[in-house]
Amino acid sequence: MSNSINPDSKPAAEAIAEPMEEYSGEVSLVVPKTLHKKLTEAAKAEGVELNQYLVALLSERNAVNAIGNVQAELDAANQRLREREAVMRQMERRAREQRLSYDNRYIEDIESGLND
Repeated sequence: MSNSINPDSKPAAEAIAEPMEEYSGEVSLVVPKTLHKKLTEAAKAEGVELNQYLVALLSERNAVNAIGNVQAELDAANQRLREREAVMRQMERRAREQRLSYDNRYIEDIESGLND
């Protein structure tokens, strides 16, 4: 799942490795007035300041993206597992067929007296 906000963003492991001193924790954001009004009203309805409300929204969205990334990785791993299981079933089938062929030849040899 790609990051819809910034497609050039680094994977979480790389982002964690960066020193936190590089980040001030401050972000300047310009939004349409109508959105500002809606966000302000929603924050008031929740009983929190706008900044706190925005942090909660961003954190929630970030968590949803992280869960989506994990789900995509799980889906890919499950697909690989299904493919490997199919290969294993095919190998088991071939092994059974070879064993049956060997058993049949052995029985034929016994019946013809070759193993006396």
